[in-house]
Amino acid sequence: MNSSSFSPRPLDSSQRAFCELPGDAIRLLAPAGSGKTHALLWRCRKLVHDNPNTQILMFTFTRAARDELCERLKRPDFAHIQANVTITTLNSYGYQIVKSAFPRTTLVTDKRAIQNCMQVLMPVWQKYPMVSRLLEAKHAYKSWETLFELSDTLKSLGFRHDRLNTFEDFRMRIALLSKIGMGQMLKKIFSDLFTLKISDHYSLEDLQQLWLMREVEDAYKAHVDTVLREIYQNHIIYWCESTEYLIKCGLITLEDQKYIARLHIQTKVDKKLFNTNNARIPHIFVDEFQDINPLDLSLLKAISSLNQTYLTIVGDDDQAIYEWRGASPAFILAPEKFLGTKYVTRLLSVNYRSPQNIVALAQNLIEHNHHRFAKRVEAANRSMANIEILSHQNLTDAIDDTIHRVQQILPTGQRIVLISRKRSQLIPYQIVFADLGIPFCAAEDLQIFLSQAFQELRECILICDQIHCTKGISTDPRSLILTLCDKIKRFPLSKPDRAALSQYLLGRAPQTLWEALACLREYHGPLKGDNSDAKQSKYFADILKELFEATTVSESISVFGKCFEGLQKDYGKSEDDIFYTDPPFVYLSAFAQKYGSDYQKFSNDIDKAMQTLSNYNEQSADADASIFNRQLHLMTALRTKGREFDTVFILDTVNNIWPSKLAKTEDELEQERRLFYVAMTRAKKNLFFVVENNLGDTQCNVSPYLQEMGLI
Repeated sequence: MNSSSFSPRPLDSSQRAFCELPGDAIRLLAPAGSGKTHALLWRCRKLVHDNPNTQILMFTFTRAARDELCERLKRPDFAHIQANVTITTLNSYGYQIVKSAFPRTTLVTDKRAIQNCMQVLMPVWQKYPMVSRLLEAKHAYKSWETLFELSDTLKSLGFRHDRLNTFEDFRMRIALLSKIGMGQMLKKIFSDLFTLKISDHYSLEDLQQLWLMREVEDAYKAHVDTVLREIYQNHIIYWCESTEYLIKCGLITLEDQKYIARLHIQTKVDKKLFNTNNARIPHIFVDEFQDINPLDLSLLKAISSLNQTYLTIVGDDDQAIYEWRGASPAFILAPEKFLGTKYVTRLLSVNYRSPQNIVALAQNLIEHNHHRFAKRVEAANRSMANIEILSHQNLTDAIDDTIHRVQQILPTGQRIVLISRKRSQLIPYQIVFADLGIPFCAAEDLQIFLSQAFQELRECILICDQIHCTKGISTDPRSLILTLCDKIKRFPLSKPDRAALSQYLLGRAPQTLWEALACLREYHGPLKGDNSDAKQSKYFADILKELFEATTVSESISVFGKCFEGLQKDYGKSEDDIFYTDPPFVYLSAFAQKYGSDYQKFSNDIDKAMQTLSNYNEQSADADASIFNRQLHLMTALRTKGREFDTVFILDTVNNIWPSKLAKTEDELEQERRLFYVAMTRAKKNLFFVVENNLGDTQCNVSPYLQEMGLI
């Protein structure tokens, strides 16, 4: 093929219609598997064909997507346009601007750096009584981290520290975010603020309908305004000053790469210092536009204004699954409203990944969402995938059957993925695969299993083994009681409290754990504060009594998950989905039923799995490692976007997991349905829905999604 010619022959009609559109301000809707990357590069080739000197800037959502596009650009069809096309992420683009405008900057990326920033900010926060009280309190380092994360969250939501001069500015921004579906993010912000006790007079319940302000009575709005005003006075004004202070000190976060770049570019635009001649970029593409947050949107608008051009936005509202980071499908559904110009829409209407029955089922499912762009997609692959609902009595049966099927498929060379809604669902499979010596990729979802909290759980399981050991306890009962007491509350006992309780137990000299428990119940010394009436001691003793009475591994883990906050602090936090955190140890408890009272066997299997996963983690850090090239993958649905597999198992396809029981509003339920749509459209040959009648002690109903698709 002549490299100077433009030939649309490799394109289908919908891809060709996009490539040959004149001008910009185009919205390309690209459903799963529709050849989006192919169409984008051919569009670039067409633009260069029309003007060999033109420049194209393409933004991807992730570095992985950037790298894939860069590799595709090297192929013979596109190699001659490489000099015309720049592919980058918003973070990378913004960081180059920040480094150019502010050469002496330091990127803040870890806890130690955050603590250093808060120390640097001391002259600022000491001026604000509520913040000062918070940051000078015991265990203040946790508050430091939360405040720092909140700062970035406000930036992600489009707040500007230099534009919040009055309470009305703040209130209007909140109202706007509420109207465009940012209720979950607002709830998270205010939940964190009230947890920090940033308000003396109000609680989170006072703002329970904040994200529905447009639907409540005027009297309630006035009450909400009163609450918001206190938040503005106690935190937002501090945030504005602290943000300016850190920027001047050259201390920036990953979010600041975009935030400061946005401020810098917008200043140029306001002064009409537009790019001209060779500096001007006439064509700007934005991939995965459905995943951008308000800060991304503001930065993109500033970049397009600086270059006096329009954006070509590419994405799929049906795959908008990143509301947890402030994204909203509203931006791609109504670009005219947010970008200020009329957009021409083209739809890629052929799915090249999945067989026609998967495409049909996926369409049946997603059409139950009301807030979407209606679209019909045809399958290029007219064959039929193998689709099965695998029904099981309980989780143990489901795991055994799933693993047996995986073992049968692996010799065929197919790529296999087990997809969960939450990371906790993957832990039992990690244990069994590690025990069987079957290699798998779970590098992105190891954090829970290798967390400190999980290692502490293992230590507590060994204590349970001693509790039920017929040969008697080999460790001093006093020591075991103190170890367990350290895990009941979020933070361990303070040194004075621990010393006082230890001295008391030493004096009582209990010979058994039950005797030590009886002594604890009568203890009136300090224990997490004032304990003169032994109320706290009785609370601790009641929890330990429930643990001691548990006779199986499953029952013990259930008690740990329900009552021991200290074991949940980093197991329960889900960084990739902040609204629906993992219920502590539910799946592990159900899985452990197979062990009965064999605590030692369970502990040994945990040890083996942790060692195996630790080795995988070390290998993934090796540049020569190819962990992702393994046949078998375990990942959450949020991690599967943009990937494809021959065989897909969707785990625990039951109600209250798909969709999550915590999703209540229509927006939240539509988000859950989109997530399931993304998960099932990864499949190319086999699609299995794993269903259990019971998860632990909970009876389950099949996910409503199977009925919506017409499978049952």
